[in-house]
Amino acid sequence: MSRTQVGFTLLEVLVAMTTIVVIIGLASASYSKFNRKETIKQVALTLKANLRAIQFKAINGQKPVNVMCTQLDGYTISFTASSYTYSATCMPLAGSAPSTSVALPRGVSFSPVPSAILYKVLGKGTDKASTVDITMRLGTETYIVQVKPNGEIVDAGFQ
Repeated sequence: MSRTQVGFTLLEVLVAMTTIVVIIGLASASYSKFNRKETIKQVALTLKANLRAIQFKAINGQKPVNVMCTQLDGYTISFTASSYTYSATCMPLAGSAPSTSVALPRGVSFSPVPSAILYKVLGKGTDKASTVDITMRLGTETYIVQVKPNGEIVDAGFQ
């Protein structure tokens, strides 16, 4: 009587397991890079939306509420390594103008930290003589948003 064995040898199982581990490792690394890129891109989109909202308020001369502001100079956005804050710039200012702070997600930073930008009222652009590069970093990924002297916001994208 002949015996037929059904199943896999130890070598076949080890080769299959090694192949699966390599494929999972490559997929994990690709997903991690994709996730970093999408995170930093979302941060840039949020920043651009906030810059446009600030620009809109300055163009329209929208004064802050509940604050005595006789002359609105514009809206200022200032940066730290891990956040940015924007508020109205008024002269004379009775009290403090309300400001809004936005913290960047963990791991994302401005590098180098850009200088503060003032969006002037009535569409007079910014207080900068040259383009300001706002560079965001997450791991090895770098994304740049530019603010031109005329106030234009340009998405320079991944670098």
